Amino acid sequence: MQDCLSQELNRLLTDEKITTLLQPIVNIEKKNVFGYEALSRGPSDSTLHGAQMLFETAERCGLTSELDGLCLRTAARSWSGQGTPLKLFVNVSPAKLMPPEFNPSQLQELLETNRLKASDIVIELSERYPTADPSELLKTLSWLKAEGFLIAIDDLGSGYSGLKLWSELKPDFVKIDRHFIRDIQDDLVKREFLRSVVELADRLGCKLIAEGIETDAEFRVVAGQGISLVQGFLFGRPKPVATACLDALVVKPAQTNKLPRQETAGSL
Repeated sequence: MQDCLSQELNRLLTDEKITTLLQPIVNIEKKNVFGYEALSRGPSDSTLHGAQMLFETAERCGLTSELDGLCLRTAARSWSGQGTPLKLFVNVSPAKLMPPEFNPSQLQELLETNRLKASDIVIELSERYPTADPSELLKTLSWLKAEGFLIAIDDLGSGYSGLKLWSELKPDFVKIDRHFIRDIQDDLVKREFLRSVVELADRLGCKLIAEGIETDAEFRVVAGQGISLVQGFLFGRPKPVATACLDALVVKPAQTNKLPRQETAGSL
């Protein structure tokens, strides 16, 4: 089975058979789409179609950096020419940002080829993966910020070094892992965690994004804590690039009527 998955992954990398989908990140205060997260998928008929299987296989095969590179190129090509002022959030593994993998000239070429600006791109760094040399990673991230890229810490609370990286890097965004959002209305510990993170973000001048909101009840708690940027199935599922960008022009109401008007996704 592992050999089959390895062969399939190598085929996808060679043929560049990766598709970019976009999921909206919504500003519930301004009632508009703030940006999109680029999500990568394999072919629909492939055993590596799903993101989890795709990236877990790449990690086992030692091909995470190669897959990251292909996903970045595909996302850039897909986003190129859309003409939208919205932010594009892209996921990058720490390994891709470490020497000798990180190549500033290739990154600049990627932007120029696809007519993109650094200030339009938010680089999401997941804390799920350990970093072999944190000092080198911080050097790269500091360079990216100086060039105009925005930085987000993804999956806060899910892994290794989120709070430490937060304190050292001072990111523009911190995305709260969906584990702390799921059924938060029934879990006092999750609500206290969220409250603490909101207070810390306010003090550090950082914007929070609550991930994985799927129900009205979860949304009510998140909105009540003062978090304005949200992401999840309640606001939109991942869609092909052209369809998602069309939705950005006219934000359609989510199917919910259970919340007071000032708090509802429907008020979008």
